[in-house]
Parts: sequence; C-alpha cells; structure tokens
Amino acid sequence: MAIAQLRRLALDEDGRPYEPDGDLSGTFCEMARYVLVRRGGTWWLAVGQNTPLPTPPTAR
Repeated sequence: MAIAQLRRLALDEDGRPYEPDGDLSGTFCEMARYVLVRRGGTWWLAVGQNTPLPTPPTAR
C-alpha cells in the first residue's frame, strides 16, 4: 500500500500563481490524496480525494 499527497498550484503563462478570487468554477489550486494498493504486480487506485483550495499558498 502507498499513500500519496499532492498539492497542485495553478500558474499563469508566466509561471506565477493566479491571484485568489474565490471562484472555484475557473482556475483553482487543489490538495489531492490517494491510497494505492498493489495486486499481482500492478498498482491500483483504492481511494482518492481532491479538495479545491480557493487561494494559492503563500510563496516562501
């Protein structure tokens, strides 16, 4: 079994994060978590959750 957590940050054509506007029907960032299981040498997705983030995280 493997657990993966990903953060997807939406960038504009210049590679900068989009300005937050709270509109989730357009471009947005997200946090995704997946649980994968291996059966017979093949990895299968058992569970997945994608959570939209209305504002991009602060750049560090």
